[in-house]
Amino acid sequence: MYLLLQHSVRDFDLWKTVFDEHADFRAKYGIVGHTLYRDADKPNDVTVVLDCRSRERAEELTRDPSLAEAQQRGGVIGKPRVTWLEEVDAATYTQGRAA
Repeated sequence: MYLLLQHSVRDFDLWKTVFDEHADFRAKYGIVGHTLYRDADKPNDVTVVLDCRSRERAEELTRDPSLAEAQQRGGVIGKPRVTWLEEVDAATYTQGRAA
């Protein structure tokens, strides 16, 4: 299960510092990894994909007051857009693959 979060931040570098400081918090709620993306044209628009062991535990994370405090310190603008994802398929393409 993956939790996709999208939001704008005031300053990416500040936000990233706070995000990194919060790693133990995420692990406490069963998050086993993450991938971060920035909009190529708007570098303060961030997408976070969290790899979750359990949707229920990850939902507890979203209700923990520490998350709201970290978002405020990190300069998150507005309420993040939240999407739950289930992996359906994945592939890796290598050079030379026939079209």
